[in-house]
Amino acid sequence: MQNRTRTKRTLALQVIATAIAFVAMGLLSLWFTSGVVRSHLARIAEDTIRIAQERLESNLRAAEMMLDAFSETVHVVVADKHESSQVQNVVELVSQRIRSSGQLGAWVSGVHYYNESVPGSPTFYSESVSALPDSYDPATRPWYTDAIAAGDAVVESVPFTNALDGKLGFSYSRCLLSNEGERLGVTRLDLSIEAIGDYLLDEVSFGNDVGNIGMLFDQNLNVIVHSNKDFIGISALDEKLPFSIFTQQLLAGETIGQGDLVNYRGERSIGFFQQLSNGWYLGVVIPAQPYYQPLMQMAACLPWRSPPSPYWCWCAPATRGKKRIWKASARAPSWPT
Repeated sequence: MQNRTRTKRTLALQVIATAIAFVAMGLLSLWFTSGVVRSHLARIAEDTIRIAQERLESNLRAAEMMLDAFSETVHVVVADKHESSQVQNVVELVSQRIRSSGQLGAWVSGVHYYNESVPGSPTFYSESVSALPDSYDPATRPWYTDAIAAGDAVVESVPFTNALDGKLGFSYSRCLLSNEGERLGVTRLDLSIEAIGDYLLDEVSFGNDVGNIGMLFDQNLNVIVHSNKDFIGISALDEKLPFSIFTQQLLAGETIGQGDLVNYRGERSIGFFQQLSNGWYLGVVIPAQPYYQPLMQMAACLPWRSPPSPYWCWCAPATRGKKRIWKASARAPSWPT
């Protein structure tokens, strides 16, 4: 009788120990695999942001060089006192060539020149000058005043609504000076933020449709590009926006890597944000669920969700005697291993 009781206790302890071991193994597997998935996701996101940043900044540097080349051409024409029709021809020709220059050409929405070389009669040259309202005065615009303040250096404006097409954009501008240091006028190259945004959102999609969210903030943390168009024009500091939780860190010069948040669709996500060389901020928010789905499927197959094994069937009737144990074992189903 004592031997039977001892056997029962031994088997019960074996069952409990085995169950604990299986549960612990499952939990450790989930914990380890979860870390691997998150690290892999972080590498993908960081590489994507790095590539998008490099291409964006490379194209913006190319836009500055285009403006420089345009400015030198205009300078020659104006300094030689050519007729205004020739200045207009230069503006239109350069604009056409820029727009045929690949991806950057798709971003450029126009080139312009505000000529002040003739005292008392300044003239604004542009492909679409007829679209300007009568009240438009280039000399009052930030792109003009900033260029005048910068001497002959190229300056970048903050994003603004372009009076020529009514769309959000920004510009590079440069003040032209004569050999005697007199102001000849200001050249300007416009870029479309909408076109840049289309490029960015395509880059951060990773080539799939899992709902990745791309965004750009300007130097003042105003949203200028976002997958949700309703957010454009709102300050990223607005607490109603999910990513506002990171703005104080961004203002402190920090880079956000693997920041946890809930996106505007209510999905638990991971955010990555960093500042660009021109003062803008680039961000990508990635919903976690699609990337963790295989992990959840694995969790469904762990021991606590599996059918009873022959070992469990063999042990279950242990309290009814040794002979019954062996009979139960013989009848136990053979589950796939």
